[in-house]
Amino acid sequence: MKVKTFPDLGQRRLALLAFGHQDASAENCWPVDPQLQILGQSFDHTIVDIEDCDRRYGVGDVLAFELDYTGLLSAWTSDGVMKHFIRN
Repeated sequence: MKVKTFPDLGQRRLALLAFGHQDASAENCWPVDPQLQILGQSFDHTIVDIEDCDRRYGVGDVLAFELDYTGLLSAWTSDGVMKHFIRN
């Protein structure tokens, strides 16, 4: 098993998101909030650093991500991802 290591940034405010590598890899998605930073992923969860964000995120908040083609394809075919259509 490959061991993941993270730099010690001290005490930080983190969020655990209910999507992981099986849904959309962190390599293929970027947070819309530029102050939010993806720290890592497991198969079904993503950990993000929200310490430096101007917005105070809380339990149940929705975080938006932009996806490239590979990320969109993964998310679109994942049964664990809810899809919402927004029309302009």
